[in-house]
Amino acid sequence: RVRERTAELTLLGDLSKRFTSTLDLDELAGVAAESIRAALGYYKVSIAYLDEASGELVWNGLSNYPEAPGFRQKVEKGLIGRAAKTGQVVLANDVSAEPDYFTVYSPETRSELCVPLKLDGEVVGVINVESQRLGAFDENDVRALETLAEQLAATMKIVRLFELAKESEAALRHSEDKYRHIIDAAADAIVSIDGQGSIVELNRAAEEMFGYAKSELMG
Repeated sequence: RVRERTAELTLLGDLSKRFTSTLDLDELAGVAAESIRAALGYYKVSIAYLDEASGELVWNGLSNYPEAPGFRQKVEKGLIGRAAKTGQVVLANDVSAEPDYFTVYSPETRSELCVPLKLDGEVVGVINVESQRLGAFDENDVRALETLAEQLAATMKIVRLFELAKESEAALRHSEDKYRHIIDAAADAIVSIDGQGSIVELNRAAEEMFGYAKSELMG
């Protein structure tokens, strides 16, 4: 059991490194789904993100689902929807016994395991794995996928912060460009000086008034 747990932790560490190889949420879902299926030997793996605006789960990351990129489903539907709605793991080792089970692309599925992705306590998606065998999953699978879900959610948080930073940087750059355009178009000479008395910005009217190019006056 110690050897198995050590091997599992090593595998989870390797998968975690793969998760951090991208800073794009859609690409992250694809990398995660493919890595989980290849490393843990599952038949099918999908990762769905929750679209809060529409109340739907969007299948962003897929492995062995060639037909389903971008598939959407309501949170009220299916085992994946149940995991998203309740925030609880759904383990179904005989999907035919689950009244809310439905499938579009996998009629051969016999077992399914759905683990919610949580970010700051809120469900933001679901990791879903499927098998063609009855009774395919146990507590070891639940534990491994819960650990991966925590790592994936942590990476999602980093990616979201990175995206916010990029948006803020773009907004600031736009604001600065707009400010420079207004200053440069002004008819009056405008000069900006720092605390040491050095010129740090000036417009075309100032160049004309002083009779020197901007490059000669800066600093």
